[in-house]
Amino acid sequence: MARAIKAAVLAAETRTFKINKKDGTLVVEGTSPLAITGLAAETIVATGDYVAIAVENGKESTPVDIPGFTVLPASGE
Repeated sequence: MARAIKAAVLAAETRTFKINKKDGTLVVEGTSPLAITGLAAETIVATGDYVAIAVENGKESTPVDIPGFTVLPASGE
């Protein structure tokens, strides 16, 4: 049992993530949670404009569409 837990911990330590634009341009990468920054307030982002990719031991998962969202207005607006 201890080996299984240790293996799970090691696997978690080698997993990172990427967010790409749908054209493949890298936006951000690192450990979870990641954030898409630099978008103007009230920008409408469609499902699939960005994709999330898990990277484990150098192997990338199939990209998954990030659901659409609207950027919140700047505080005080």
